[in-house]
Amino acid sequence: MFGEPLPPGAGGLSTNYRYGMTWDGTLAPHHGSDYTSALGQPVIAVGAGTVFYGGPDMGPFFGIKPDFYGNVVVIKLDTAWNETDVYALYGHLDTVLVQTGAAVSAGEVLGTVGETGVAYGPHLHFEIRIGDDPTIYTRVRNPELWLRPQPFHGVLAGRVVNAAGYLVPGQRVYYECANSRKRHVDTYWDIYTPSDRVLLENFVAGNILAGECVVTTEWAGTRIEKTTRIEKGKLSFVVLTLPD
Repeated sequence: MFGEPLPPGAGGLSTNYRYGMTWDGTLAPHHGSDYTSALGQPVIAVGAGTVFYGGPDMGPFFGIKPDFYGNVVVIKLDTAWNETDVYALYGHLDTVLVQTGAAVSAGEVLGTVGETGVAYGPHLHFEIRIGDDPTIYTRVRNPELWLRPQPFHGVLAGRVVNAAGYLVPGQRVYYECANSRKRHVDTYWDIYTPSDRVLLENFVAGNILAGECVVTTEWAGTRIEKTTRIEKGKLSFVVLTLPD
């Protein structure tokens, strides 16, 4: 697992528009994680690697059209996954402070938070991409599975399936865990925000304080509930099966 893309105190994950979510149907399914932050805050390498590209998202471009991510940095990380290359993408930057081909260390400053490209205010858009070509827009995975949780925290992942075992898109999942209010995450909306090939999850919520966690969803007036335990530094997995 990798570190966070912002230094401590520079911002935090926006939970309204997580990977695969649509912000209540107002936006396209999200291909990464957004971090709220102030203009000019530093963004840092989540791990050691080599700068695949740093500059305007114009050629090559990494989104659905040129300049989608504005100023962008893409790092080919030294750590591979199942012999597959792993890349970290940082979008909408104000400034880029590294050059293509440069080696970077974990925690090294890559640039600063901005609002370039298709962005609604200053924030960091962060993605994990896998495979041999990081310019392919759909080669993404949920970043919350790849980032190391904070001390005494863990990660909750799971899948919501119908009675036939098929993944259900856009289903709201609530989780109420130790010393925290009730929160929610939506299952991935489409095939262009794919699951991990091993886990086959369709929702993830990272950085949950260790302890008991009640996970629920509702379908046609029926409440489906599972209780799990979040272990510090580990992944907990639940399956919620909707009735016919």
